[in-house]
Amino acid sequence: MRLKLEFSLKEKYIPIDYHKLFLKFIKKSISEYQNGKFFDMFYNDDISKNTEKTYSWSVGFKDPIFKNGYIDVNGKKVNLVFVIPSMKNSLILLNSFMDQKDKEMKVSEKNYMKLESVKILREKKIKGNLFIAKILSPIIIRDHNRDTNKDVYYSVDDNEFISELKKKLKRDCPSYEKEIDDLMIDTSNAKKIVVTLYGQKINSTIGNLVFIGDKNLLNYLYNSSIGSRKSLGFGVIEEIFSGELKK
Repeated sequence: MRLKLEFSLKEKYIPIDYHKLFLKFIKKSISEYQNGKFFDMFYNDDISKNTEKTYSWSVGFKDPIFKNGYIDVNGKKVNLVFVIPSMKNSLILLNSFMDQKDKEMKVSEKNYMKLESVKILREKKIKGNLFIAKILSPIIIRDHNRDTNKDVYYSVDDNEFISELKKKLKRDCPSYEKEIDDLMIDTSNAKKIVVTLYGQKINSTIGNLVFIGDKNLLNYLYNSSIGSRKSLGFGVIEEIFSGELKK
């Protein structure tokens, strides 16, 4: 399921590190729905039990102006596209968000945001072996070293980007291992950007990607999003075009 949440702001400014603000909204929604009955499914203190946190999301602004420490939001409107692969979780999250309509949430001392509407978007079907995708929220590829407990982040500027992306896809969906090996990816219309996440500067990728490969795998990419940190607001893609590329 794909949802579109539309918010209004009291003031036109929002923090540059806005991911934690919308994560706060998501947690608030789940914790208040049916007295928090489903909260531990997504945000259990035991990380190994957070098995249902497979969703991803993207925040959109109209003509934003990025300034030092904040974003100037034109029209005081923000939208959030929420992608949920699981039908069971779709109903939980949809109802959680619906319960938040018209409620204000604090952004800063002088600013609040309010959920104005929740819409169910039509999901598309990738029709062939060619998929041209627009990246709605930056793709993060993270390689975590357990020995040093340090992270390396790859962007499209790195030679390892495609190989590390495929490694991540195999971890997420091992049943498609052969199809992932055969997957062709064109990154010529993508670029590196640096995003702020909880104060940390992280290399990521934005723009368009072209995928040529197994149709079922391409539909998986569309429905499940791509990369690391998806539940923190990264990796959502949208179809620009799909079809059958003749060999």
